[in-house]
Amino acid sequence: DDEEEEDEQDSILSKYPVVATPVKSPDSHVLKKHNSFASSIRFKKFEMDRIYFVDVERILELKDDKETLREEVSVFFASISCINAAYIDYSSSKEKHFKFKGIRVPVVDMSTIEVVLEELSDEKMLPLVHNAVSALYDELVDAHLSEPADFAFVLFLLHLPEHITSKKTFLAHMSPLIRFLSTLDPMMIDAIIALYRCVPPFYFTVAVKTLQRMLTVFEDGDEKTKDIDTITRICNVLKHFNDRNDEYNLIPFNHFYNTAVGSTEEKLKSMLRTANTNADATPFTYKDFPFLLLPSVKADLVRDGNIMDFGANVIFNLITGRHNGLFYTLKVRRSNMLTDSLDALLSTPSHLLKNPMRLEFSGEDGVDGGGLIKEYFHLILPKIFKTHCVVRGDDDSGGWYWFQPPRETNTDNQHVLEEEQAEKLKNYKLLGILFGLALKNSVLIDSVFPSVIFKMLCTDAHTRLGLSVDDLSSADPLLAKSLTQLLEYDQKNEEDVFCRTFSISAEDGDGVVKDYELIDGGDDIAVTYINKEEYVKRYVQFYFYDHVKEEFDEFKSGFLSIVENSRVLKMLRVEELDAILCGERKWTMEELKKGATYEQYTEDHELIKWFWELIGSFNDNEKKKFLKFVSGSDRVPVRGAESMHFKIQPGGDQDRLPVAHTCFVLLDLPNYTSKEQLRNKLTTAIEMGEGFNVI
Repeated sequence: DDEEEEDEQDSILSKYPVVATPVKSPDSHVLKKHNSFASSIRFKKFEMDRIYFVDVERILELKDDKETLREEVSVFFASISCINAAYIDYSSSKEKHFKFKGIRVPVVDMSTIEVVLEELSDEKMLPLVHNAVSALYDELVDAHLSEPADFAFVLFLLHLPEHITSKKTFLAHMSPLIRFLSTLDPMMIDAIIALYRCVPPFYFTVAVKTLQRMLTVFEDGDEKTKDIDTITRICNVLKHFNDRNDEYNLIPFNHFYNTAVGSTEEKLKSMLRTANTNADATPFTYKDFPFLLLPSVKADLVRDGNIMDFGANVIFNLITGRHNGLFYTLKVRRSNMLTDSLDALLSTPSHLLKNPMRLEFSGEDGVDGGGLIKEYFHLILPKIFKTHCVVRGDDDSGGWYWFQPPRETNTDNQHVLEEEQAEKLKNYKLLGILFGLALKNSVLIDSVFPSVIFKMLCTDAHTRLGLSVDDLSSADPLLAKSLTQLLEYDQKNEEDVFCRTFSISAEDGDGVVKDYELIDGGDDIAVTYINKEEYVKRYVQFYFYDHVKEEFDEFKSGFLSIVENSRVLKMLRVEELDAILCGERKWTMEELKKGATYEQYTEDHELIKWFWELIGSFNDNEKKKFLKFVSGSDRVPVRGAESMHFKIQPGGDQDRLPVAHTCFVLLDLPNYTSKEQLRNKLTTAIEMGEGFNVI
């Protein structure tokens, strides 16, 4: 191992000619560094006997010799070779290294870099570092960089802006770095990412933050004078970083969101125009970089993109003579809502369903301003779930709905069961259509499926869904734990310990537990160290899809019949589709209060003060129940609780409970005379559900 390390060091050293001039100093110090790599540089590559690494030890040593320190800083940070040699740590533990294209990736000593920058900042010498780095960029023109160790200096350059507050200095530092990074071959970007994989994730977060800061500077500039070329370069670099992050999961994907992109109506409209045109029609569009967009911006794009789609569809209808009005109006009877919905939605051409939707309840007056359609979805979806879906999960997962497997047939009841199956499939297609309509019309629906459903909607089921044991974690924690234990077991005697075969037990459509083979002859194929990964893949695939293939396919076909051609939909991650359609789990009372309005009350009214004090005292579970009480869901729109525009108005006599109109997020709150009375009445209404009243 030591010989291999020396050979690798020699290989690295041969790539770094001496480009720094000797440090002029009256002393006879030799090269200062703690690891053997530095000693190799001293004896093998440098003919002069004095050149210094700028590390903490050297800075402290020259604390009283500012002139010498300035000279050394100016020389050291102007050299790629010096930075690479000084901050690569080959003495670190072997566990931190791995191979990239057959070459062992070194560890960059980021903690030393951070401390050095802090020390130089204390010594007021960061301007010298900035000036030296400016000279370094000239060296890049003729540099021959091909492996991870060549790019250690990039990690330093992307971390340096953490200590830059001046916008002018920041731009002067970042502009040439962006030009350099944007011209690199993608494989060289991979080499840089390989270095980040060897250091704590915090430093990759800083690098992404630095690039985002650069993008924000340009995005916040004048729309008419924007430097599109630089913006494109930044986005391309971030795209490479994001793609590798998706592969290696270095940091959460939301670290790539940029709050400046699409942050104004003007920016949103500009983005929407480009998102609804062909890529060849414009040199730059954020639709090519959707990972930058906040879910709230994407929700606005979905909403406004649907409006544009609706408008284009209306124009098409007029041109082709299909005079069907500006809206699609669904008319149903409350007493026969499911049957009416099936008849209407399954028989209506899909191009009409893409118009803005309006809802009309037979025999009732009123114009749908958004409240009726929300009420409709709150009423119709539970009817389908309770009638044609089965409850799965346990106490840990909270219970959730899934598709009901087909019932077993025999010669006596085959015809009856075939009719039942056909009716069930129609309901699943209707369910998919309703999910699509909810997305098209910006209606928040309850999350009753596990989140894996959105991954399945966005994946080609006929090639392999790419489902994994991780997808089971929220749906069936016990099963996920069991399969994970199997995968992590390393004694290579799985056949004797776990006693599994490629045959599993599951309930059929009648609730009867039966055995199912995951592959032909699976009952006779033992699960071993060699095939256990294939077993787990097939188990998860069966659990979510193969067992209900026909049912899920109908659901997905209904969904895609509404949204398949939506350009904006293709910009969404699975997690974002979940958040936009079903809402966000995280929210605060401060956000809800900020967006609240009052009718005949004011925020200074004593009752209103009591109200917010009471809500603020609720624990997390009580707050979820309260939100469910007033809005019909324990989640908030992806734009935040403030966007719900919660409203409070008087609610009659003091002996009455508060009444919630969930479709309008409206609370009728009687003017109670004491805080204790308010607490008793409101908590009773929430717990018993007596205050629930949809209008």
